[in-house]
Amino acid sequence: MLNIDLTNVEEQSGDLPAGEYIATVSKAELKDTSTGGQMIATEFTINGPVQANRKAWFNFNIKNANPKAVEIGLSQLKTMIVKSGKNIGTLNDLNLLYGLQVGIVVKPQKSNDPRFDGKTGVVGFKEAKEVKALAPTPQGINVASTDIPF
Repeated sequence: MLNIDLTNVEEQSGDLPAGEYIATVSKAELKDTSTGGQMIATEFTINGPVQANRKAWFNFNIKNANPKAVEIGLSQLKTMIVKSGKNIGTLNDLNLLYGLQVGIVVKPQKSNDPRFDGKTGVVGFKEAKEVKALAPTPQGINVASTDIPF
């Protein structure tokens, strides 16, 4: 008979806790933006040990009516690539991004959209060796128990 006591167990937030993580690019897709531009939508998989296999996302703005938005997006893209230890002069295949390992900085973000205001997200990149500390494990969860296959 199943009898699991969840009385003193905290809920896990959907947000990735703020902190620094070593992550691998697990997906990179060219997508249209809602304003008619284009972005590279990138998914990162946290390597662990804390928060292992959790996902984080970042969009690199590469085409926009505002040239400053493109300048920032391309700068962020180059920073991510360089911090991963690669040097790609011209990116002509998104497959080159798959498997890149980089440090990601996750913090709460401000947004005019109430769905996203205060949610955590990737705000910067570091070399993996620069990642100072892993984010704390949510209270009540044993890191070893995150390997449970369900």
